[in-house]
This record gives sequence, C-alpha cells and structure tokens, in this order.
Amino acid sequence: MNAQLKILSAFDSSAIANAKVTVISSGIHCISDQSGSVSIPNFNQALKVNITKHGFDTLLNLSVKSGDIIYLNPYYAYYETFVFTGNFGDKKRLKDEIAHVRIIGLNEIRSTSSQNLGDILKYQPNITLTQDPALGTAISINGMSGQNVKLLKNGTNISGAMNGSIDVSQINLNNVAQIEIIEGPMSLLYGSNALAGTINIISKIPGMKTSAFAKTYTESSGIYNFSAGFGSNIKKVRYNVSMGRNFFDGWNPGNSFFYYPANTIADASRSTLWKPRQQLFGDFALYIPIAQKGDIRLNHDLFHENIISKGLPQKPYNETAFDDYFSTIRNTNSIEINLRDKLINHNILGSFSYFYRTKNTFLKDLTTKETGTLTGIDDQDTTIILSSQLRYINSVKFKALKFNSGIDFNHETFDGKRVQGDGKSIYNISFVGIASYEFEKKLDLKIGVRQTLHSRNKIPLIPSFSAKLKLNPFIDIKLTAAKAYRTPGIKELYLYFVDINHNIKGNPQLQSESSDNFNLIITGNRKHGKNSMFHWQVNTYYNQFKNLITLAAVNLTEYTYVNIGQSTVRGINSELGIDYGRFEFKYQNAVISSSNNLGINGLPSYFTTVNHNLNSTFKLVPKKNLRINAFFNRFGKTPSVNYDNNQAILVHTNAYWMIDFSAMMPVKIKSSVLNFSFGMRNLANVSNIRTGISNGVAHQSSTGQRVISTGRTIFFNLEFIL
Repeated sequence: MNAQLKILSAFDSSAIANAKVTVISSGIHCISDQSGSVSIPNFNQALKVNITKHGFDTLLNLSVKSGDIIYLNPYYAYYETFVFTGNFGDKKRLKDEIAHVRIIGLNEIRSTSSQNLGDILKYQPNITLTQDPALGTAISINGMSGQNVKLLKNGTNISGAMNGSIDVSQINLNNVAQIEIIEGPMSLLYGSNALAGTINIISKIPGMKTSAFAKTYTESSGIYNFSAGFGSNIKKVRYNVSMGRNFFDGWNPGNSFFYYPANTIADASRSTLWKPRQQLFGDFALYIPIAQKGDIRLNHDLFHENIISKGLPQKPYNETAFDDYFSTIRNTNSIEINLRDKLINHNILGSFSYFYRTKNTFLKDLTTKETGTLTGIDDQDTTIILSSQLRYINSVKFKALKFNSGIDFNHETFDGKRVQGDGKSIYNISFVGIASYEFEKKLDLKIGVRQTLHSRNKIPLIPSFSAKLKLNPFIDIKLTAAKAYRTPGIKELYLYFVDINHNIKGNPQLQSESSDNFNLIITGNRKHGKNSMFHWQVNTYYNQFKNLITLAAVNLTEYTYVNIGQSTVRGINSELGIDYGRFEFKYQNAVISSSNNLGINGLPSYFTTVNHNLNSTFKLVPKKNLRINAFFNRFGKTPSVNYDNNQAILVHTNAYWMIDFSAMMPVKIKSSVLNFSFGMRNLANVSNIRTGISNGVAHQSSTGQRVISTGRTIFFNLEFIL
C-alpha cells in the first residue's frame, strides 16, 4: 500500500517540486513531482518522515498519514525577494539592491488581512498615518508629510492628491504581489515629490494557468467588503481581471461592539464621526511576451468612491440639515514595453490618469426627505486632474559597468472652481543619466544626475551617489547622498478660495522645495542551522529642506502660500528579525527628530518622537500551516508648540498603543485553496487621543483631539483561490 502526500509552500500554497521525503524507519527516499505529490511505497499506519527542500524549512521526525498536506516555510525569503522599483522593467534581488528598500510581501498582507494600502502601512514604525474620518488617510515617512512621498503603482504615478496628500485608504490591494518602500529621496528616478521616500505597489503578473479567486471581509465596526477575479490566457497572451466593493456604514464613539447598519431617526445620531463610504473598484492586466526579447504589460485601474457626511438637525425646529456628498473617480491606464538583447535593454512607460472629485452640499428636509441644492461657492465644488507620463530608459552593460540613460516627460492639468482663471497646467521634461560599477562583487558604486526643464519653476541639477560595501557574506554597508525636490502644486500657485469663511489665495511666485539627504545603512543576515534565520539592520538619515512651502497669514484675514526657509529631519531606524522553527519575530524602532524653526527661546532645537513595532508569528500546527499573528505598535508622544496668551509653550500629543491579533489557516480542497483568517484589531480600544493643542482641523472630533481609529473591532476574512 502506498501513502500519498502533498507538499505545498506556506507562502502562497503553491506546489513544491523536488522536495525530498525520507522515511525514518526504512531510509526510503521519495521526491515530490511538479504538483507537489509524493507516493511512499510500503506504507504503514505509524509513519515518521524527514522532509527537506533547498530554500525551505526542514521538517524532522514528522508524523504523517496518507492524504496529508504538508506546508513548508521559506527560510531564505530575504535573499529570494526581488525588487522592481528603479530597475525599469527588470527585477533585482533584494540582497543586491543598493537603495534602502523595505518589502511588504503577500504573506504579510494576508496575515494582517489588510484591505487597503493604509491598513498595511500602519504596521511600519517609520510611517505615520493621519486619519480624517471624512476625507481619508494621509501618510508621512520619517516625519515628512505625504506631499513629500511618491506613490506609484507598477512605476506609474498615482494622481489625485487632495490637501497635498493622496488618500491611501482608496488604494485597494487586490492582485498585489508586494509593496516596495524606498526610504530617502528618489527624485533622480521619479522626479518631483520623492523627497521623503517612494512607495511602489507591484501587481501580480498574470499567470500561465487559468485561475480565479473570491474574497469576503467583514469587521464589527460596520465594514463589509467583497471582491472576485479571474485570470487565464489566449495562446501566449495572459490576462486577469478583478472587481470589488468595499462598504463602511460609518461609526461613532459609543457604538455597540457588534455594530451593524441600521436606519436611525432624524436626530443628532444621523451625524457620525467616521463618515459612511462605498468604494467600487476594478482592474484589468494584460501580459504579452515577445518571444525571448521582452514583454508588453498593460494595466487599467478604475476606482469610484462615495462619502456621505450627514449634518446635525438645524435649530430651532430640527426639521432640516445640511448634508455633504463627496464623490471621487480615478481612472489610471498604463502600458510598459520591455525589449532586451545582449547589449542594450529598453524600457518604455506611458500612462494617462483621470481624477474627478466633487463635493455637493444639499439642504435635507428631515420630514419629507426631499433635498434642495445650495448655490454658494463653498457648497458645490469640482476638481478635475488629468495626468500623463511618457518615459524611456535604456540600459547598457559592459561586464561590471552599467549605464542607464533616458528621458521622462510629465504633464498635469488641473481644473476647478477654486483655481484662478481657466484650467491650469504644468509640464516638465527630464534627462536622466546613471552609471554603476561593481568591484569584484565586494563594492557597488552608483552615481547619477537628473536635469529637469519645468514650465513654471527652475529646477536645480539633481545629483545622487550610492555605495554598497559587502564586508563579508553576512554584513552589508550602504551609503547614499542625494538631492531631491518638490515643485509647488497648481493649487499652491493659483488657488482662489474666497467666501464668507475663507480667504486663501495661491502664490505664482513660489519656488520649488529642495532637500539634501544622507543615509547610512548597516544590514546583517545569517542563517543558523537548517531552520533559523537572523536579520538585523540599522539605518540613520539626515534630511535638510530648503524653501519649504507652507500656508501663512498675509494679514488678519488673508492667507497665502510662502517659502519659509530651511528645516531639518534626522533620525535612526533599527530592526531585528529572527525566524526559528515555528516562531517568527521582528522588532523595529524609529527615532524621528524634526528641527524647531520658530526661533523661540526656551524651546528645544529638535522635536523628537520614538515609535516601536513588534510583529510575531507562531506556527501552531505547521503541518496545516495554522498561524497565530500578533502585532504591537507603540506610537510615542509627539511634541509641538501651542500659544497661550501669545506665549509659546511646548505640548505633547499623547502616546498610544495599537495591538492586533489574528489567526489564519489555508485549507486545501483538491486543486483549490480556502484561506480563512479572523482576529481582533485595536485591543487597547484607542479611538482618539489628546493633542494638547487647539487643532482647528476639519472633521476632527473636538478641539485638542486627534482621531485614530474606530475602536476595538473583530474581523473575519475568507478567500477562495481556484
């Protein structure tokens, strides 16, 4: 009688071929086939085996029975991870990358049950999220705001920044292979806005086999999500398509733990702190190989969001209310062509993005449910942004010497009621040159320059230098020195927002922001035995900004944007990771210091925040790949300045904990996989914290409060993969 086993990857449930299964009692060796199947002859009821496969954990003295599915965990993930950002259509091993890149893989996305980009970024200690219950989630990297962060999907710009930042809760994670975060300036490669860092979302390339998936997610705060997708091929042309709907019913402090949508009476309860929203999204990807010479990749993403902000009943009779409706449409299309031969490679990227956002205010009759349209300039607003990009980069390699050169053209048109005159446009064309050299696989050097011709601003020459020294097989030292820049946006240049409550005007004389950045990273990786991996990293950085753009008072009633001079951000991030048998552990620490530019005696020269992050995974039943995950984040108190009777005083935003737990287990059903996960978010039940200042920010709960989350919740996630 033969025993039948199945060997799969714990990372993505894919089949593992050529895994070696050794029967301990007899010494018989069996090898898994392409489907991961193993047939063991002369099977006995009590059978113990050893399972080995290069690149995966070794399982020793494992009790098995016929029909078991065995999951192996990759132990060498750091060395097998590939980086796409900055490599122009190619990929590069993470261990060989000079830039400081942090990878968020599919396994981490699944273990956290993250639904959008904001969900997964909150587990990164050097990234801070700022929540607006009505307008979304903004991010900062190492203390630098979202307008200094470049957001990309497959190398294409994500457009639609509102108030300087893109709402990362609008970016879903369907069909995402990994997320790459590069800390530090990337203006050499990606131009404006890449001062603090770059986040690039890498989509899955359509596979050769027909596949399908369906996912559903629910959370006790009133979230109900569903998505599905399908992929196949027509001859050599591969494609996949997916679509989904995310729904959130709104939330108020004091809601019951197991909250569900319900009709409410027309009193103060109709207005919620976290506004109801519905998101519809879809994407289509096409992959066309060109013999052995390259490929063509087409991507189309469509997103539509509606947010309803219901107002409080108006005095004296509570019969009417003012309701705001926010609608966002984002349509992004891109084509990437990669052509490769022995001497020179070519990368061509073209993209077009359409962003449309409206805000409409209506007078709601709470007795008849009829609505009336208001006509004030602050009541009806439309923003339209059209963005296009065309980039060509070639790569020539002569042994250890490599050259990249190319041209990058970007154009953006902005139209809306709050912009002076008709629609305004900005365009630029950049010339890029990069040279890199590898010395006997010990020292890598890269130097590059970018020269930009801008339609509105003068951009200085942007140089960049990077070096990577391999001290030994286990320790790397990386050093980067680079300039970066941010050109003022069209709103900062031409905004005209004047009504009974506002008097804000743009400044066409604004200069570009620029920064000088220095970064030193020391990384160590070492494998101990067959089942353990040790990883550590220390990253210190120094950023000096010039001509920072901010909103300032011209007089008692009028505000405009101005360049305010210099500012400095410095810090140190550290990381320690251990994979040992059933246990995975990662601790991260971030110390962020921003300079005090107020010039007031008695205040510290730097404002410092310390954040801590601890993620751990325990493989409760390795054979079934049942995992328990724990995530601990402590966000330290944040200093700032408040004025009391015109006297500057130092105040602090309170520190707080965000603690999540989850469990997940895949179940193999013939050729399909059912991934089930559940858990609890925000065990500390933090919904808002005291800031110590009168914030005056729209949509916050009250003066001196900062909104954090919807409190403690429980979630369930189910994913079926065919």
